[in-house]
Amino acid sequence: MKKLFYVILPIVVLMVSSCGQKKNEKSAQIQYDTIPATQITIAMEYYFEGNFSYLADAAVLKESSTGVNLPVVIDGAFLDAEKAYTDLKSGGKPVFGQFRGILKQKGAEEEGNDNQLFITQFIDFNPQAKSGDKLLTGEYQAVDQALSLNSDHTYKLMAKDGETESGKWYLSAEDVLVFVSGDRHTLMNVDYDKKELRAKDDTPLVFKRR
Repeated sequence: MKKLFYVILPIVVLMVSSCGQKKNEKSAQIQYDTIPATQITIAMEYYFEGNFSYLADAAVLKESSTGVNLPVVIDGAFLDAEKAYTDLKSGGKPVFGQFRGILKQKGAEEEGNDNQLFITQFIDFNPQAKSGDKLLTGEYQAVDQALSLNSDHTYKLMAKDGETESGKWYLSAEDVLVFVSGDRHTLMNVDYDKKELRAKDDTPLVFKRR
């Protein structure tokens, strides 16, 4: 399936998704200026925030963007998070935290969510902070395209003519959304107050949450 989904940030113009064709499938397309994927590098680690809790050797992050309870792998930079969490003496209660990490598939013998968070960088805990209304999952509408963000970090883009594109979505920063499809990436700015996704301030493309 041919996949296209293009991106622009305030200073850097970035491109988006593309892939080979599969039989009987078409792809939705968002058109603007792009540069080849080979000229940019986006790390596989992304930004995660939400209410973190750790009790009886089990750590969980209730992700703000999906509302899903993600099991946290007891490895990597989790050890930094564990020390900071223990120092707070929260008694196992949730504390708002920020991290960078990778979503990994759980093992076949493990229970719970299919995805697990492997923390690569512990950023901060803030007991006074709240997750707020930062839920991103749901249905969005642009002039001639519809976008679905699912809680398992998959997305589907649908055009009025029936063309579609699918892939994965993540946050690269608190207010920057990344769409990953094939070997290309799309970045869009998130406006939490207006519940909108914007390609760039001076472009007409805006997805509004329904």
